[in-house]
Amino acid sequence: MDLKLFLSLFILLFAANHVSGENVNAGDSVNLTAYKSCADGDGFKLTTRDNSVTVATLVGGVWRPEEIYEGRIEHLSASSVCLSRVNFNDRGAFEFVCGGNDDSPSVTQLTVVVPYDMAVSDGGAALLPCHASTDGDTQKVRWERNGELVLELDRFSGRVSHGPGFEGRGSVPPDWKSTGNLSLTLERVQHEDEGQFTCYIISKDGKTKMGEPPAVRMRVNERKQTTGPPPSQTPGPPGMSTGLTVSIVFNVILGFLVFLLLLVLCLKSRRRQTRRTARSAGREGAPERDVEDELVPHSRVTLSQVSGA
Repeated sequence: MDLKLFLSLFILLFAANHVSGENVNAGDSVNLTAYKSCADGDGFKLTTRDNSVTVATLVGGVWRPEEIYEGRIEHLSASSVCLSRVNFNDRGAFEFVCGGNDDSPSVTQLTVVVPYDMAVSDGGAALLPCHASTDGDTQKVRWERNGELVLELDRFSGRVSHGPGFEGRGSVPPDWKSTGNLSLTLERVQHEDEGQFTCYIISKDGKTKMGEPPAVRMRVNERKQTTGPPPSQTPGPPGMSTGLTVSIVFNVILGFLVFLLLLVLCLKSRRRQTRRTARSAGREGAPERDVEDELVPHSRVTLSQVSGA
């Protein structure tokens, strides 16, 4: 094989091994790093993949951003910068180049993700949306949380794998192969489940593609508690508190009515007793007056007679 052709193939293969991919949320930051720097440092630039836009240039060992990236490029080292406040227009490939040399130190394929935000109560269930085109070439569907496995299903073998802590809690619709609905149902949500969930489809040749939305950022809230102290309950058998309350109220009302009845009867009895006493006193006083009435004229007659004598 021709030596120059061999070297060219070697360079292409070596460069291909240094094409990396980065998924970053809109508004976040990402580090862009070259696996090597230019020999003399001259003409070392960071550009977009087609070299149409220069992002930053290494000057005196320090990365200087171009005007369009002013305030968004931070120098980390002679071969690394930090791109901050990533926006949707930043998606694509960023390439470090040495002047006019075609040997690219590295290429970073940047995928900008706008996550779907949702909140769920602790202990409840969450439905994390995701849709993708699941044609005959699709072999697997995979869900990850912060880069760790949540759920993976193999279309052909039927095998289902769960990540640690997600066993028996995650599922996708059984008809996902025909509908493309890969939404994840997560049962018995815990605070430890908080984070960014990402949905992928994997083809037979191992290529990975993100679904839509590409990421779901889930927040877990405390379960709502009722305000104020719980209502006091009268001790008793379970389920009897309402009946006991009704019984107490009924007895109180009944006791009050009995008391009123007794009070009325007592007043009537006293009234009758008073009338009887008054009648008795009247009968007993009448003869005494009669006697006195008879004694007075009798006394007068007796005195007159004595006088006449």
